[in-house]
Amino acid sequence: MPCYICVTCGTQYSDSEQPPVECPICEDERQYVNPNGQRWTTLDALQQNHHNVVELAEPSLYRVKSEPKIALGQSDVDTHWRTF
Repeated sequence: MPCYICVTCGTQYSDSEQPPVECPICEDERQYVNPNGQRWTTLDALQQNHHNVVELAEPSLYRVKSEPKIALGQSDVDTHWRTF
């Protein structure tokens, strides 16, 4: 069973046969809501046309991000990487 991912905020939920009825994060009144409604994807679907990029943000600080951008465009910043 797939783990569904909210296309708007990028939150991944537990595996299930069907996508969740709603995303609790996107249901918050402060959150952007897509005018076309809630949409879901899966990791398998994202892997078809997305990839991760590791880039040097500054000495000893690396950023990992997905391209093209997923959801809010989150990235991860890591330190002390010695090799790739």
